[in-house]
Amino acid sequence: TNDTFPINIGSAFLNGKVVEIDSEFMAVTHVDSSGTLYVKRGIYSSTVAAHTAVTGGSTCSCTSNGTASGGSTCGCTAVKLVYMGATDVTVGNGIDSMTGYLGSACRIGTSFVSEGCNPIGYNFATGARTFQSAAIEAQFSREANWASACASGSAFTCTSNCQCSAASKLSSGEFGNVNFGNNASIASPANPLSYPQDAATTLVLATDSSSGSVTIAVASAADLTGKYIRIGDEIMYVVKATRGIVEVQTYQAFGGDSCSCTVEGVASGGSLCVCAGGSHGSGCTTSGTLSSAGGGGSGFSASFTIETNTSLLPSGFKTITVTQPGENFRARPSVLIDTGGSGCTGQIFNPVLSTNVLSVLRAQFGTTISGHALGSTVSRVVWPAQTDSTKPGLQYHWRIAAYNKAGMSDYIYFNSRLFDVFPRTLAASGGELLEIVLVGGGVTASNYTVYVGRLNSSGLVDLDFSRACTALQVLDVAGTRMSCRSPAWVGATHDLIVQAKSGSVHQIAVGNSWMKYRAPFITSVAPAAVDAGVAVNITIVGRNFGTKSYEASAKFVGATGEIACKPLTIVTDLKAVCTLSPKPTDTLDGNIVLTIGNSSTGGGQEAPTGEQTAIQEKAAPVEVQATVPLNIVDIPAGSPERLAVETQFKSDLVSALGVSASRIEIRDIVAGSVIIIFVILPDPNNLAAASPAALAVELSAQAADPNSALRQGAITSQVTVSLPPGTAELAAAEAAATTAASSSTVPLWESSCVPKSYTAFDMEICYDCCTYVCELGEQIPQVGGQNVLPGYRAQVCQGLCLKHCGYARPITFPTV
Repeated sequence: TNDTFPINIGSAFLNGKVVEIDSEFMAVTHVDSSGTLYVKRGIYSSTVAAHTAVTGGSTCSCTSNGTASGGSTCGCTAVKLVYMGATDVTVGNGIDSMTGYLGSACRIGTSFVSEGCNPIGYNFATGARTFQSAAIEAQFSREANWASACASGSAFTCTSNCQCSAASKLSSGEFGNVNFGNNASIASPANPLSYPQDAATTLVLATDSSSGSVTIAVASAADLTGKYIRIGDEIMYVVKATRGIVEVQTYQAFGGDSCSCTVEGVASGGSLCVCAGGSHGSGCTTSGTLSSAGGGGSGFSASFTIETNTSLLPSGFKTITVTQPGENFRARPSVLIDTGGSGCTGQIFNPVLSTNVLSVLRAQFGTTISGHALGSTVSRVVWPAQTDSTKPGLQYHWRIAAYNKAGMSDYIYFNSRLFDVFPRTLAASGGELLEIVLVGGGVTASNYTVYVGRLNSSGLVDLDFSRACTALQVLDVAGTRMSCRSPAWVGATHDLIVQAKSGSVHQIAVGNSWMKYRAPFITSVAPAAVDAGVAVNITIVGRNFGTKSYEASAKFVGATGEIACKPLTIVTDLKAVCTLSPKPTDTLDGNIVLTIGNSSTGGGQEAPTGEQTAIQEKAAPVEVQATVPLNIVDIPAGSPERLAVETQFKSDLVSALGVSASRIEIRDIVAGSVIIIFVILPDPNNLAAASPAALAVELSAQAADPNSALRQGAITSQVTVSLPPGTAELAAAEAAATTAASSSTVPLWESSCVPKSYTAFDMEICYDCCTYVCELGEQIPQVGGQNVLPGYRAQVCQGLCLKHCGYARPITFPTV
């Protein structure tokens, strides 16, 4: 039931404020000179309750500085200052100064996160930033007075200044006008003096307005390093807590903890107090300053005055005022007279060290260096954020309308906006790091979802045709930069959608048609040589296939028409299987055309066709007879000796022709010395490989040359070869056809990427496609008939593609 209680810190600044003890809120109506707070209990509908000064058991107690003793479970009950704005000094260490590259730009990349982001180019003149277009002035309660009557109860009939616990609607109108008890002012977000403050401690030494004053002494330095503090209208940055000199004593006080001595040795604190063990000197004729030597520190300074009252002679030191505590003292230094002090002798200086000294940078964010009196409140400057840095806090969404005699305008509402995202082209496998630039984002990722997809007709996320990003992170406290991992998907065109849901607030920001997935690319098909008129499974290998068969299609396109893959199975993002079932009249000489994506994924994209996608019917095998000087009797059928001859003979052919052993098939061995009858087969996986006819002609030529690789073989050293009639003619015809085809071959990056027109948009699309295929495709560009080296490939491709896509074409100007 008490409505007064003492508090153990300088508490005058709490007058008129709201404090919280446990879960009860109290309004401070008065603070007397002893530090006793007079309060109104149980405000904001909180419950009046008893509060103990110490918790943890009967053995616990609290010292005068608020530290608990008596065991690890002991604690002193905190009296917390309540302030409006939902803020937390742990967010961004107070003020956020990340105003963007050169104060405005926003550079994409994780290495630039520390610069901050300023996508709208707001002029944060003082170098402090918030995400709001305006900030609420600090120190207002959240409770509102409503202009209309209360919804129920005895106050229902009141007409003005009604204190209602809940809102009520005006007849045929909006809620009543909100009044914050005081008027809530709208302040510039670039003005840190309008930010909330969190009272932390008090000055134990006055500060002056000198720019050289870089250390200050406070009652407690706890949790201030690396934060911004405010004293009066000056903001400072705390570089570190250090050890400095806060007092210079000339006598020691005896008689109890309450005893103290003046510089001249006058005791106070009780009748038992005495001053001894020192001296304030004598013979002084001028005042002056003090400095220090030793102790490992620097920067200490103090001023002193001397006694000029002749009745109190011999004159000595009268007052000593520390003007700069200094820093980094490891041990007690010697205090010396720096200036003045003429004639002073016999004085004894005892410096008092304290770790509650702050090394500071003065006059931050456009404020002015000022002198501050002893006992001034030192507050943390709190960046507008939330009460818990791990959870969304209160977020105020304002709407604004103009009003005059002509009536009221439409309302303007808060809205989030997207500015950029990188990259915009994604791998189908997903997992790429996306970095998003926006305004209106939150401090934490809670309640936010990023989608690649589209909206439905109602303007909401179409969850059937959208995919959510994972691992969403907010990269700064101003809500201007976030990152996530892209979803695995496919498609030619998608929107980037950032959705925020928090209670009744539902915000959607859209980057229309910003996103696309990389087009599929085929590196090989197998088999590439197929049997005519026979169903076959073609394995397609490449990248960016996605994972869903229903989002893909494929077909064979040849001279006699098209054959659909039925079915097409997407095995992985890197592999698919196409089943072709040709008719007897179909000629399988053409390309596999793969399309990934459809209308449900923002459109399909075709993989470029070329040598790597081509299939054709197998060339006819050629039967060859080779005669070697062996006795058929020595190698009977089924014997180990015959197996050894067959194995060695095949090895000799493979070595001589440079082909796979799978292309040599021995059919029979007959007498006549020994005649080995074998077949040379086509290569099913390499359309560029030599045909059976060409290999047979090559074999015949090597048999006639005693220095050839064939004639160096263990079995084939004396071989003779007999070919079927017409084999040489067939080989020549195939070679002529291959030469004609290769001479007319257009590079893949040119055939796959053609500008629809010579407009800037179509030329850019052509250039992006061309450089992608040229730099990453299987076909290597050439200069002077030679493949370019890997280190020069990108440069060569860019030059080729600029020319191909029209950037180097002649420009004609209209005549007048």
